[in-house]
Parts: sequence; structure tokens; C-alpha cells
Amino acid sequence: VPRRSVISRCVDRRTVLGGLSVIGIISPAAQLAAAQAAPAVQPPTSWLAGPPEKAVVTNPGNSWALTDRDRQLYYPAWLEGTWDVTARFIDAGFPLGQKIISREVPGVLKGSMLVSLADVGAAMEHPVTWQVRYHRADATPELVTADRVFNVQQEADALLLYPAVRSAEYDPGNPTRLAVVYATPRKGAPPLTPLGSGATTASTPDSSIGSTPGSASGGAQRPAAVESVDLRKAELFVNNRGSTGLPAEGAEQTPQPFTGWELYRQVTQGSRQGLVGDYMQVQRFTPQDVGPSPGAVAVQMRVFAFLQPQDRLYFETGSKAVAVYDYQLQLQRVSPL
Repeated sequence: VPRRSVISRCVDRRTVLGGLSVIGIISPAAQLAAAQAAPAVQPPTSWLAGPPEKAVVTNPGNSWALTDRDRQLYYPAWLEGTWDVTARFIDAGFPLGQKIISREVPGVLKGSMLVSLADVGAAMEHPVTWQVRYHRADATPELVTADRVFNVQQEADALLLYPAVRSAEYDPGNPTRLAVVYATPRKGAPPLTPLGSGATTASTPDSSIGSTPGSASGGAQRPAAVESVDLRKAELFVNNRGSTGLPAEGAEQTPQPFTGWELYRQVTQGSRQGLVGDYMQVQRFTPQDVGPSPGAVAVQMRVFAFLQPQDRLYFETGSKAVAVYDYQLQLQRVSPL
């Protein structure tokens, strides 16, 4: 099965979507100067406003975090716990035109945006469900952080429609890096066991995949399957992040809309090829009921995909987003812890 998949029964992914990086040695002094000179980036309302084809957004670039707190995206405490997610594809747009779209654009190939949308078109015809979890932050107990290992396994498996994630490693002491090994069907081999056919499903989480809040390492491994697959490793780097709507320290934790975003660089390694992609995920969480612990939350999610400088079309696009994907998520609380 080729990686450039079909996201509907009769329409090629590229048709629908069209409808290693330069590494330098930077001194600590240069990093400090860049951090002091760069203005703080916040998610403007324009990032989520209007149709995706009109969303002309520039890659915010790397953030040289000066403190540990600056290296982590924090969420309000009312999100703590486990949630059932129902996801629906809303739209996709290409602000700079369809001619820019190629396999180098994150989202065109399955797995090229592993932590945001492992398969952009999975929820085009019907909703897809999985779970997400947020736990109390040790360094900042009045806030919570995403359980990255649990969440990437849940979402990727659900969107790819089979138990794809085989292992995940994450160290809370270095919150800017996540390593994931996942499986893709080998060409000519029988299809992988679909979710809901006796395999691990997104609605029944595999206890062998997950992270322990506060542990030195959040890595876990799923037992190897006896399927004919190719294993790929995705190294994910959180290069920037920001939020609006967090309560001030010591303020009352009344649920209010919250917007958080992260910029990812994904370096995917395969047996014969590698792929580097930058994409930015923006999510706006809106509580759907009153009270200190809402039971339902609506999430507007928009993901921006960017080209790399070595791409042949980069000089036409610069650092502007070339593809924009919109999803709507509905969160229903499962447990508060």
C-alpha cells in the first residue's frame, strides 16, 4: 500500500489536498540575543478566523526558551483528566495555490503530521474517536500538561485506523522532544488488522502505551506484532509554543476559552527515505457548560503546513503556510484524574 493514500473511496489524497533541515552551530550568546530580540508570539485571532484558503500565516520560527517553564505548553487546570474525543474534518485550503502541493507538504503523506493529524482525511466521511489526557504539572501545580505519549498513540492509531504506534519516548525534563516508532503496511502485504477487530482500539487504550506523570521518562513499548510492516521513527521537536486564556497566578480557576499552539518539526526516518516537515497546531478550547469542572468542551483545531528551505518551491512561498487543515473536536469528560 503506497504511503500516498486515498482519503476517500474514489478521490486521490493529492487531488483532495490540491481541490534534514539546514543545521547550523549557534553559540549560547547568539541564542540569548535572538531570544531577547524576538518579540513574544501570541496566537492572533486571524490564525483561526475565516476559511483556510484565506489564512495567510507565517511560520513563527524557533523560540530560544530561556527557562524550563518557557519550554512547555501549559493548559488550564479545568482540562485535567481523561476525555473522549469525537473529531470531524471541516475543510482544507491552500492559500498560495494548488501548484505548491507535493509530497513534501506535511499532511499529504500519512504519518507526516503524526502528533496533529496522522491522516488528514480520516474523518472526511464519518467522525473518528479517541481519547486524550491532561495531568497536573509538577513544576506548576495550578496548571496541567498534555500526556504526550498517551495522546499521540491514541490519536495516531485512531486516524490511521490500525494500531500504528509501536513505541514512544518522552522525557518531561526535556519537553521539546518526542520520539515515536510507528508501523506502515508493507507494499504487497495483507492489510493491517483494523481497529475494532480484536486489536487495541482508541476507545480501549492499550495499557502498555502511556506515560507516568512526573516520571523521568514517559517511554513505553507495545509488543511487536506479527504483521508484515515497515517501521518508521519520527523525531518530533517542539520548536515554539504559546497560549492565551491562562488564569493569572493565584486567580480563580473559572473555566474560560483557552487557545494554545505549538510549532513542530518532524524528522521521519524510514528504511529507504527520510522526510522533514514543519507544521503548527492551533487549538481553541471552549467550555460547553458552567461550573469549575466542565464536562464538555468544543475545540476548534487548525493545522498549518510549511515548506522547508531546501524545497524547490520555497523561494516562491517563503515561510508562509502552503496548506491549512481544519478539524472540529468535541471533548466529553471521562474522568477527572
